[in-house]
Amino acid sequence: MRSAGWTVAAGRFRLGVTGLFMMGGLLILAGCGSDDDSSSDAALESSVPSDGGAESPSPPADATDDDPAAEPAPPPPAADAEGSGQATLTIGDETWEFEGFVCAVGYANTESDLFSLSTNAFGVHSDGTRLQMQASIDDDSGQDRLSGEGLGHTVSLDDIEDFENPVVSWEMIADSGITLDGTSLTAEGTFRDFGTGAEAPGRLDADCGPGSRM
Repeated sequence: MRSAGWTVAAGRFRLGVTGLFMMGGLLILAGCGSDDDSSSDAALESSVPSDGGAESPSPPADATDDDPAAEPAPPPPAADAEGSGQATLTIGDETWEFEGFVCAVGYANTESDLFSLSTNAFGVHSDGTRLQMQASIDDDSGQDRLSGEGLGHTVSLDDIEDFENPVVSWEMIADSGITLDGTSLTAEGTFRDFGTGAEAPGRLDADCGPGSRM
């Protein structure tokens, strides 16, 4: 399975912009004249090229290798979302809160030719165990879709400290259920506990926050 460009662990997806600033300087040359005509004449004669004043040929118009200013500008980075980055996941009678929820939308932003949506957030269980929550949509048709037939919708909640004996390990896998409207993401479906096999209805309400690539 191809990665979403963020991390992959325990069979589920683990999510893993730079600006280039160029500064230039302006050099100003200043000189002082002389009232001595002979000195001025000598300076003038010394400034005339020995070849009779012929100007040096200009470089070809396409000679831009040594001229950074002539290079094409890099494409702008993907726009960051302006959402809150908060997320709430409820499964059965349990609820978890997350901050720093980020989203990548589209193959270019997920750095994948499979995932049209990839999200990530970290939280803490009531006993202090670190958790990771992710939601993704995969589209292997090459159409980069968020809705339609043949898509895979996944939402997962995992203990990232102990994969063999997790305190929590829920996952929703369906062909629909995740909806993205601007920066607002919702997901509804049936979640399965990988530890006990139990199933429960669940809902995710999230807002893609700063750092998201929309």
